[in-house]
Amino acid sequence: MSDRLDTFGRMILAQPSQLLALEVEHRAGIVFEEIDEVVATVLARGLHGETVITHRGGPRGNDDVSVAGLDTRQRKFLDSVFSLEGQNSQGAWYFPERASVSIGMANFPAHFRQQDRFAWGATIAEKASVIFKTASDAVFSWAMLEPLFERLFEVFALRGHRSGTMSREDAQRAWASATENLSAMGFQVGDQLSPMRSGRDWSTMAIAEQLDVKRALLSALGNQVGVDKAKHYRASALVTLVQRYYESARNGAPKKKQVLTKPYQRLLSAFFGGSWLAFLEYIGEPPHPDEQIITALPKVRPFVRAKRQVKEIAAAQGVSPDAVRDILSTYWAETGTSSPVERRVAALRKYWSAFDEVHARQLPGKPSLWGLVDEGGFITFDDVWRSPYTPGLYRDFLSADLIVEIDRLWGTTVLERFPDRVVSEPFPHTAMAQTFGAALRVWHGCALTAWFLCEGPSSRTDMAGLSQYHAADVDILQELQCPIPRDLFEELRLGETKLGPPQEIVDRSSKTEVFPGVSIRIQTSSGTRREGFEFLRDIITKHRRAWAEGYLDSYLHARWETEIRGAAERFHRMLADRGKPPTLKQFMKFGAGATNHWFGGDVSGLYATIREKAPRMPTRETIMPADRVGFTWSVFCALGGQPFERRSLVANPEEAKVQVEAQQRNHQLKRLAEESLWYLQLSEALGQAPTVDQFGRSGFGRIAEPLSKDVETAWSIYGQAIARASGEPIPPAEAYRSPGVVVSKSASPPSPGQIRGELSQPSEATPHRRSWLDRLLRR
Repeated sequence: MSDRLDTFGRMILAQPSQLLALEVEHRAGIVFEEIDEVVATVLARGLHGETVITHRGGPRGNDDVSVAGLDTRQRKFLDSVFSLEGQNSQGAWYFPERASVSIGMANFPAHFRQQDRFAWGATIAEKASVIFKTASDAVFSWAMLEPLFERLFEVFALRGHRSGTMSREDAQRAWASATENLSAMGFQVGDQLSPMRSGRDWSTMAIAEQLDVKRALLSALGNQVGVDKAKHYRASALVTLVQRYYESARNGAPKKKQVLTKPYQRLLSAFFGGSWLAFLEYIGEPPHPDEQIITALPKVRPFVRAKRQVKEIAAAQGVSPDAVRDILSTYWAETGTSSPVERRVAALRKYWSAFDEVHARQLPGKPSLWGLVDEGGFITFDDVWRSPYTPGLYRDFLSADLIVEIDRLWGTTVLERFPDRVVSEPFPHTAMAQTFGAALRVWHGCALTAWFLCEGPSSRTDMAGLSQYHAADVDILQELQCPIPRDLFEELRLGETKLGPPQEIVDRSSKTEVFPGVSIRIQTSSGTRREGFEFLRDIITKHRRAWAEGYLDSYLHARWETEIRGAAERFHRMLADRGKPPTLKQFMKFGAGATNHWFGGDVSGLYATIREKAPRMPTRETIMPADRVGFTWSVFCALGGQPFERRSLVANPEEAKVQVEAQQRNHQLKRLAEESLWYLQLSEALGQAPTVDQFGRSGFGRIAEPLSKDVETAWSIYGQAIARASGEPIPPAEAYRSPGVVVSKSASPPSPGQIRGELSQPSEATPHRRSWLDRLLRR
């Protein structure tokens, strides 16, 4: 670092309150004229009660944020300086992929004008989830406007959601800081602020008086706003950045990463377009001699299609193709020359063929196909909830070979917390469906909607609302240039008008003779159905097959390429920002999806594909049994669970209460049985059984009451039940698919020493009770 004492940065450090005067003297403020003008425009609009930032929901939770009221020249400036691409080109790689921006702060005066009493609640509730690559307004709002208005309106926060949350000493310090910030920005509002600051005076005021004080303060701020206030805010912000620089410069010129912790990254983006060199030029200090500013990321060519390149590689290296194949097997840590991605793409194509054929042959009157695409996390032993979703339905339609292949390719996963361990995936077919992505969700959803609309009992949407129901996934396919044909939805809408009239679906019908020759028929229904399913099915099949012929290959290519390239880009962003590769845990925060979808949880495969060296090779210890459902049934029984069948009619309120309690207990024991798969997965990751805190104490406590009201005791019972179930043979499927019986009220959880691994026996039948209809008719 320079030893001179007259650098501009040193002058600011010596006279921080004189920064603006120093800029005039040394003509150092010219570079900020445009940004000062834009900020002044936004400040004036905000303090005069206009809406500063507008937003509307976008696809996949990405809100469209727009800064209002800028003229053409200001808009052009904003787009050039605050685009993510522009900031990256200056070496600013620290942006998170997504951020939540408190845009309500900028709109607080507008909220106050509309609903003064509830303005602050509306302000703190108004947030936007933004992806920075989509618009410069998002970058500008995050870097400039959110910090600006949080500082400006901090006094309102102290009389809003922060009121009563601090000790007296902390509150005094917070008020001192807030008033100092207003003064540093050039606002003179001491008289208007005084009633708000005094806790005693404020607490004795009526609500109307408090609102009048707030209104007076906002009015005073608005009357004083101008370009000078924008400059004063900039000066106060830049002073903190300059001070931070020299704190880090005690042993010589600091590197960028030493200075720019998260709070200061926004300042660099807000006032220097993300350019570290521009900041150094402003303060007159040289860069660190080893400083490297990366302004562009390397282009990553994922190494995926290895099989096609065997002969090419062999010729280039002067070795035999067999030698290349051996090397590739080692490279992928798997047998064969096909890459992990190629093997999974091939399996997805096979799955699509089966999926398409099953839907094309679906007939009215048959069970629905909800469950053909596994949604995971749900295991059933009975029909207590009578859901039309059938877990594991795919096993009735897919070939045994395809089921085995899916289980093998997607049967392992990685947890973000344990990136160096490959663990079992409890629901491989769910993982496969997630890998397939939006196309599978749209086409399966369209077919299910047609089915439930026609065959009943009801549908989540009709054909007119189908495109909106799947709007997010339709947008994804459009972005991947594999669009769903718009005429599909129009044909289905017109097709719905040609269906038959609604017919009531009768669930149960009974006839009771009241007097000789006089009887009462009681009938219950669960919805309606309409003739014409085949007509809608054929429309969907026609469009689905046309889409697959035109786009399936390019869609699957886009799926793996988008995820793998996305992970590679984030890897290189972190490398550029920090000067070193991300750690394995850091990499997993954005690489877990690609790792699980295309590499079976083996992160070394992802590293190899993006041509980087993995920090270490993951290990695997298998505990989870292949038959997940059978294992959970064993745990369910070991915990004292029995199949449950809910009766529609009960004899009296007491019997109804008994049934509700038994049903709730049954549901909690089933949840515990399902969660045993998470227990085993954690055991594989940890190398030992998890503690209740590692498992999730609060979540376990909510469902563990049937075992014990004491969480530690319940955890002991639970762990022993899982250990017992793990050491016993998995029961045959017919054992847990047989009709269930009602669990008696007297059923109680076993003690730690009474846990049973055998199947629970049916309880004795309850005494017959007359129904309410029998009693009414005095039978």
